Amino acid sequence: MRTPSFPSVALAVFLSAGSAFAGEDREAMAHFAAGSKAFEAGDLPKAIEELEASVKAAATGKALLLLGNVYTKADRVDDAKATFQRWLQVDPRSSRRATVEQLLKDLDVMARTKLKISSDPPGATVYLGLKAAGPRGKTPVIVPVTPGRARVILELAGYDQAVIPNAVAVENQEVAVAATLQVIGCDAALSALPKEAAASARIDGSAAIALPATVRIATGAHKVEFAAAGMVPKLRQVTCEPGKALSVEEALAAPPSGTLAIRAPEGSRITIDGKPGAASTTLAPGEHPVAIEAQGFQPWRGAATVRAGERTDLAPTLERLAPLVAEPKETPVYRRWWLWTAVVAAVLVVGGGVTTLVLLLTPKDAPLPAGSVGEGVVRF
Repeated sequence: MRTPSFPSVALAVFLSAGSAFAGEDREAMAHFAAGSKAFEAGDLPKAIEELEASVKAAATGKALLLLGNVYTKADRVDDAKATFQRWLQVDPRSSRRATVEQLLKDLDVMARTKLKISSDPPGATVYLGLKAAGPRGKTPVIVPVTPGRARVILELAGYDQAVIPNAVAVENQEVAVAATLQVIGCDAALSALPKEAAASARIDGSAAIALPATVRIATGAHKVEFAAAGMVPKLRQVTCEPGKALSVEEALAAPPSGTLAIRAPEGSRITIDGKPGAASTTLAPGEHPVAIEAQGFQPWRGAATVRAGERTDLAPTLERLAPLVAEPKETPVYRRWWLWTAVVAAVLVVGGGVTTLVLLLTPKDAPLPAGSVGEGVVRF
């Protein structure tokens, strides 16, 4: 497997370059010495600063090679290429020319081939190949590499080292490499009873975790809060030791119940928590919505707060409905007074007319018919 790193190759050229400062600018020598020391200490920014100053004072082949190597290590590929090309101009007849030209070709490939490395949590130091080659930055970071397989190492304080042994770099592509870091500690198996309670747990106040679950927790003491709907929460103290598995199972129980006594009209329909209830009902502590319906009364809706181990009395006042007034029945026509008044009047008018007609047609001396009036006498 080819390790995608060129600093060691460039450094080999530099180490074999021999003494280049004999009789040359002392300022350049001083900056070169400081830059070389910073490079060995892993302080790349300081090394670049000193070596750039050395090259500015006197562009020696030794300083250019080391600066190109530091640029490569710092993933400043374009700067590294420009520095090595300048070295070829400074020492065009060097026996190491072929090696440096190969470096330039490899750097050209690196400029087009990259690994985009990230971690959760971010901020991990990235190494490629071996740690001895030095860090390549902190996540998230984009690292130029040569095509092929690469060994990626991630380190972050408080977390186990993560190693990705076979990250594949593809020429002309930016390949994503992601890793989830595990805290230094132990795996904790958390569960709760009863199992059907759909319980959850919070570790040191973090987000709730659905149980059962196995989670990674850091070394040391932790507070684990177990909870489930309708159950009394419980708090446990646990201690995590590195490399030792931890199993915690907590039994949860419903809170002590209370009694709700409701006084309502006889035959009332009582609803508690949206379900049919009774005048006396055992309930879990807390607030419960109550509805009462009774014949002859306005429906009542409210709530009652039940306390554990206590009796709560609820005696709502239901408002009576107004009595219904029966609509009067319509009197039949034949029973109405005005009808019979008209009938009697009509009979009188008709009867009077007949009597008058008889009297007019009867001779004076003729006897009057029965029922007629004559000379003050009514005959029948």
